[in-house]
Amino acid sequence: MDANEFLKRYTTGERDFSEADLSKVNLKKANLSGASFVGANLSEAKLCEANLSGAELVMADLSGADLSKVDFSGADLSGVVLQGATLWEANLSGAKLSEVDLSGVELTGANLSGVNLREINLSRANLIQANLKGTILTRTNFKGANLTKANLEQADLEGANLEEARLSMANLQGANFKGANLKDTALNDTDFNDNDFKGANLNEADLNGIKLRQRIYLEKENLNRTKIHDTPQISPTSLPKAPTVAASLNKSLLSECSENANNQGIQFALNNKISIWNDLRFRSKSEIKIAEALDRVSVLFYPNCKARLDTPQGRDNKESDFLVFYKGKWGILEVDGEEWHPPSRTVHDHKRDRLFKAHGICIVEHYDATECFEKPNDVVQEFLEILSRA
Repeated sequence: MDANEFLKRYTTGERDFSEADLSKVNLKKANLSGASFVGANLSEAKLCEANLSGAELVMADLSGADLSKVDFSGADLSGVVLQGATLWEANLSGAKLSEVDLSGVELTGANLSGVNLREINLSRANLIQANLKGTILTRTNFKGANLTKANLEQADLEGANLEEARLSMANLQGANFKGANLKDTALNDTDFNDNDFKGANLNEADLNGIKLRQRIYLEKENLNRTKIHDTPQISPTSLPKAPTVAASLNKSLLSECSENANNQGIQFALNNKISIWNDLRFRSKSEIKIAEALDRVSVLFYPNCKARLDTPQGRDNKESDFLVFYKGKWGILEVDGEEWHPPSRTVHDHKRDRLFKAHGICIVEHYDATECFEKPNDVVQEFLEILSRA
């Protein structure tokens, strides 16, 4: 059946086109709302911008069809064949998609808001900027799918397989990831808020630069080799040695954390409290006392900032508590405490100190955290005298 014959029959009131052969037909921008295409052959059809709202397409063959910007709202697409189809910016809101294989399908910018995609195969699908807000995605297969900048707000992804998927810059606020597989998933620069990751596998996931607006729940998930550098709310320092973590990350945990704070001040443990002083991040009140004392004597200092330098193993990052410039000389003042520089790390700290000295930092001095808290002025005065004589 060609396009002219089909449109003539449709305009005269016919709506049942079940089992019809409409392969390669050009029905661009056609109004086909309410029509029945059960079992019809629409392979390679040109249907871009067509209105198929409320249409019945059960078991229809839409393989290789151009379905960009098609309105499928409220349509029944149960069991349709969509391999090789293009659904760029298609509206699938309220559509039925049970038993549909969407693997490798082009869905860039598509509206799938509120759709039930439970256990659907979306592996390798292209869902860039797709709207999946409130969508049921339990046990859905997203392996290798591209969800960059997708909106997954309030989506239910419990038990979903997101291995090797890309969710960079996605909106994940309120999404449920209980028991989801996020192994080797790109979650960098995503927007988190009130998410549940209980039992989720985040092994080797990329969480660089994620935004934590409120809280996320982590319980017994696998975080082995998870990449979370450049994320001020979480520290990766202990993660390579700890495959499991149980914690709730929220603003009370981060304590006084300000979005305006602009030094690194990396957390060394998930239960460490980060405090803010003059838009700078500190891991202890003792550090803040030293910062206040350095401020009072008007010296230039960099608190808790990482340096990039040569090591015997190659280029690496090393952090100092306070890098101080005084009378033309650079020195490092370290605040030692059980949580930050315990006795078990003495050899490691001395090795790091030697690296700084090899790069021209003439003085590295360690002071006890209690002394720094109780007598910060004396500590700073002594340190500056040592530095001036170096």
